[in-house]
Amino acid sequence: EKEDEIVERLGFYDLEDYCEHRLTYEGDKLAGYPLWVQGMEYSGCPICHEPMRQVFQLVSEDNLPYMFGDVGIGHVLQCQTHKEQLAFIWACS
Repeated sequence: EKEDEIVERLGFYDLEDYCEHRLTYEGDKLAGYPLWVQGMEYSGCPICHEPMRQVFQLVSEDNLPYMFGDVGIGHVLQCQTHKEQLAFIWACS
């Protein structure tokens, strides 16, 4: 349900439409659209509960000699309103 709300906010018809048009990159990157390994996983801000946005994406063993699970991707997220609120999430295939 939350995933559908986020996809709609981004202006896409549904998750499949988002996946076809996503502007993602399979590597370390600053900002931009996240490359989700297992579907969207936006953490909510602990203060306002709004979905946080990606600040940085870290891919296993790209520039950082660390593996997130089985060739996973880590995401540093930040609340757009409460800039001091950060989260780190990761998922693997």
